[in-house]
Amino acid sequence: TPFHKPSQEYDPLAVTVTGTKVIIASRLKDYRDEVTQTEHDLQLITNLDIELQVDRCIAPFHVDTPNLRIGGMIKSLDVRLSSRKLKQIQLLSETMFASPENVDVSGRETAMGTDQGAVAPPDKRSPNAGLSSASLRLLQRSVSIAAQISIQNVSVSLSSSSSTVLGQPHYVEGLTKEIIHVALSGLTVEYLARTYDSSIFAAIEGFAIEDLLSSQEAASAPREQQHYLINDKAVSTHEWANREYSQTNSDFLNCKVWMVSPDSPDAAICKAGTDVSAHIGALTIVSNLDLLAILTRFFGDDGAPSPAAGVTPDA
Repeated sequence: TPFHKPSQEYDPLAVTVTGTKVIIASRLKDYRDEVTQTEHDLQLITNLDIELQVDRCIAPFHVDTPNLRIGGMIKSLDVRLSSRKLKQIQLLSETMFASPENVDVSGRETAMGTDQGAVAPPDKRSPNAGLSSASLRLLQRSVSIAAQISIQNVSVSLSSSSSTVLGQPHYVEGLTKEIIHVALSGLTVEYLARTYDSSIFAAIEGFAIEDLLSSQEAASAPREQQHYLINDKAVSTHEWANREYSQTNSDFLNCKVWMVSPDSPDAAICKAGTDVSAHIGALTIVSNLDLLAILTRFFGDDGAPSPAAGVTPDA
């Protein structure tokens, strides 16, 4: 039964979350105040709406009916990242994932960081040894999990007010400038797990990275246009300076990963292991060395003020 249709085979659970925000801020700021969030650019993710459907099978009419169905839908995912937020995320990650030395996660004391207890050798016998061929075929068709997650639009914008990141002539004191805008449309991920194999399918309808610095500088020109660092469409004109992009109806990316267990009855035919197939559409890449240098400084900036300008980045 498709995810969006109810079925008597399942006990459904629907969860809807609306207006979710992720904020990166110090406790010293009144981060719950929306005016403060806007003035100090505290929001990392804005107005996130999530629709989640979890169905547990209670009456399997067919052997290949999934025991658990998971369907998720996000209409829009808007991420606003600055060099200050990136630095705070890095510090938070280091704090969360830092672990004491020579401590075993099981709680046992260790000597020099290694467990001295004896470890039993793994049992290499097949768990289904002794089953008939018909039973193996039925077990092979059994589906444990079927999941589908869709995001209609993903928007990621990078901005900075740091002189170290922007450099000259882009830096203006006290002004935050957007660097690039990453746009994904029609993102879909599907996962299917059976007894002896599993598969992951991912598709992206459209993909583009817009050069916002160049677009802002060209805004006063007679022919205003978007400037791309990467675009999923081919150039349709010979005038590169005033380039236009052709339209396409195919997905930008289709990728499928298939994993087959050595215990599968079809292991010899399917060649047990991992198989990957992918299709990538047209891609136009503009080599803008100035923008690439800014992006390198953005992800490598240590947050220190520029010695020449003497300003604090991303206040």
